[in-house]
Amino acid sequence: QPPSGDARSLYGVSNVWIGGSTDTFEGNHVGGNGGAGIGLANCREVQIYNNDVGVYFSLLGNQAIPNLDGIRGDALVDCVIGGEEQYEHNYVSGNRRDGIRISHETTTSSNNLVQGNFVGVDSTGLEAIPNGGDGIHVEGDHNWIGGAMGPLGGDRAGNVVCANVSNGLVVAGWSNNVIGNYVGVGDTGNDRLGNGLHGIVSAGTYGCIGN
Repeated sequence: QPPSGDARSLYGVSNVWIGGSTDTFEGNHVGGNGGAGIGLANCREVQIYNNDVGVYFSLLGNQAIPNLDGIRGDALVDCVIGGEEQYEHNYVSGNRRDGIRISHETTTSSNNLVQGNFVGVDSTGLEAIPNGGDGIHVEGDHNWIGGAMGPLGGDRAGNVVCANVSNGLVVAGWSNNVIGNYVGVGDTGNDRLGNGLHGIVSAGTYGCIGN
């Protein structure tokens, strides 16, 4: 029986980071929790990068160690999940519900950046380790999901979102941008690692899907 709470929960904080830096061993390994692996609420300018959430990678093989959700946030402003540099990528896979979820249950989440994450796959982006719900689910305004595509296995702003049980990427709200992501096609863009339902679902206005 997993514990009932979030592994790391922050409320009302600003200007903090969760994860590592240029040293790949500084990131967190977060799994087996009854709540979110990383939970945030009413936070501003929080950076989350270089974490393995819901999955453990080793030379003996990859193993899902599920949380309820991987990374879950409500009422976030100016937060960053992931990053362009290779060492900034989060690996968010094997969780029971959503991989990354930003909601606006209390107040609107806005101006957040979700990029360079591997969601529903292993560290190569080629092996399925699905989350049980959506890969990435973002509600709010003026959020940015993805960015410039980069080289295979290298720096990139686009997210790799594949093999999740429900939708790959869901965005709802006003003026959100979804650009440069690999959804259902693996890290190469040529592999069949489809999500269970839709690839990208948009329920908003004045945003951009693609470039």
